[in-house]
Amino acid sequence: MYILQVEARAKILRAEMEERKGLVGKLEQVGSQLRAELVETKERLKEAQKELEAMRAKKKETEEAVAGAEAKAGGAEAEIIRLTKRERQLVLQVC
Repeated sequence: MYILQVEARAKILRAEMEERKGLVGKLEQVGSQLRAELVETKERLKEAQKELEAMRAKKKETEEAVAGAEAKAGGAEAEIIRLTKRERQLVLQVC
């Protein structure tokens, strides 16, 4: 009877071991998938950071171009005002 109990217990333990092996295998598989996803995510993050830096550089260039254009426009506006005043003076002198 003692041998039957030991054999029954051994059978239960073997079944538990097989189940644990299966679970360990699944965990290893999930771990591998997670590592692969992590690597991919890191690569995508690097690419996104590069794109962000490029966008920031382009934004800065655009802002500088706008500032330059505004300065030119301001100078042109001042010149128009000066020439308009001069035109009025000349018109007054002619009349």
